[in-house]
Amino acid sequence: MSGVRKMRLQLIRVVPADSGRPDARDAQRADRHRAGPTAAQLWSLRPDGTLKNHGMAKHPFRSDTALAAGCSMWHVGGWLATGPVPAAGQAALVGAVMCLPTLPLAWRRAHPWVSFGGVVAGYCVWLPTVGHRMTNQIAMLFVMIALYSVARWTAPPRSLAAPAVVGAVLIVPELERTAASGAPVYGLVLEGTALTAFLLGIPACVWLAGDGRRRAHEDAARLRELAGRLRTERELKARHAVLTERARLAGDLHDVIASQVSAIAITARTAEGEQARLIAATADQALEEMRRIIGLLADGGEAIEPRASLADLDRLLKVVEAAGCRVTGPVSLPEHLSPSVETSVCRIIQEALTNVVKHAGPTDVEVSLTEMPLTVTVTNGPQAPGHQAEGGSGLGLIGLRERAALYGGTLEAGPHRGGWRVSAVLPAAERT
Repeated sequence: MSGVRKMRLQLIRVVPADSGRPDARDAQRADRHRAGPTAAQLWSLRPDGTLKNHGMAKHPFRSDTALAAGCSMWHVGGWLATGPVPAAGQAALVGAVMCLPTLPLAWRRAHPWVSFGGVVAGYCVWLPTVGHRMTNQIAMLFVMIALYSVARWTAPPRSLAAPAVVGAVLIVPELERTAASGAPVYGLVLEGTALTAFLLGIPACVWLAGDGRRRAHEDAARLRELAGRLRTERELKARHAVLTERARLAGDLHDVIASQVSAIAITARTAEGEQARLIAATADQALEEMRRIIGLLADGGEAIEPRASLADLDRLLKVVEAAGCRVTGPVSLPEHLSPSVETSVCRIIQEALTNVVKHAGPTDVEVSLTEMPLTVTVTNGPQAPGHQAEGGSGLGLIGLRERAALYGGTLEAGPHRGGWRVSAVLPAAERT
């Protein structure tokens, strides 16, 4: 009954008393839905800062159809405003011929070559029939749009044929007009040469603009693909570093804690009394749980490396000093640290000192250990002059953070007074 009563209370809270009537917010949402997407919804920025159009990009034919319709109205309107008035029975025919160079633009992205051929053919039909000098520049603009589309969506050398065709279409009628002007021969040669260079330069510039846009788009696509591969590779490397560090932690657990618990269990079995048997049973249970944790940590990792010790740290300090670094601070660990904590501290110091040699070169290094909570800090000075720093992947720090998290701690690394500082806090490492 209590479950039914709770359900009724939830229904009372969710369903309003006048749910049959839409409130003001529902009415606003309905109005927005009927009005269609807003400009802010259609246009937005990509992560790299470039502008993207959701509506137009998904439906290029719609936007190209709108472009073709707008160009048609512009062409016809310009002709009616400046050209001769057609006869009553020829108005429809003239309007149809005026639309021949514009309507194929609706396929300029879906089928760029078909659109280009239709625009050029329409221009060639329009020019000798109803062409007017005042609207000739407008018609040439439509040809240039089709040429740009071919260069934008078709790779060379195929697209190189388009500017040649446009140049021929533009040059031939102009040369005929120049030859019919009756000018002297040398004047015709000079004018024809200059006109040819000018009319060939315009299609060449348009083709270069379209081909440049195509190459920029392809380069951006390759960069996005490369960035995706690098991101995947970085994630895999980070995962590998985590698994490797877990394998090391599993080795530490196996070498230190598991052996100590086994000794407790063996000692308890040799003793007598109920408490001794309870200790033995508890130790066996702890060993079983320890084996399970070791299996989880070592799953997927590489071969378990031997446990780091103070001797390893001493050897590393000698290598660092031989590389020219001046190390100050404690060279020994506190005596009360457990073996597992000692291993973690050694690992942190080893990784930090190794990074100093790789990235900073001969410089001053300070190692500090404080307690309550246990804090390990390695600070180095500025990079040595002339030292070429090696590139780092950051995987070592990922492993150290994983190790610090095992003790409920954190590890921070970053610039410090011109150098670098690595600081790890291990609050759960203190032995009670």
